[in-house]
Amino acid sequence: MNLIRTLMTIFLITVVGISIAGWIWAGDLPVAKLTGARVVLALCALMAAGAIAMIWNERTPEQT
Repeated sequence: MNLIRTLMTIFLITVVGISIAGWIWAGDLPVAKLTGARVVLALCALMAAGAIAMIWNERTPEQT
């Protein structure tokens, strides 16, 4: 079970890394596109962080 959690966490960390790269790349866009792009990237990073927390806080049937 921990192997699956670890693989999912690595994937989500990669998603956050891509979001950070997109945040930097979006800096050259016009203001209207910049705001929209950064809102979407921030939501993506926030949801990935929440998913990581949920993955590692989940209780397995053996723990109940």
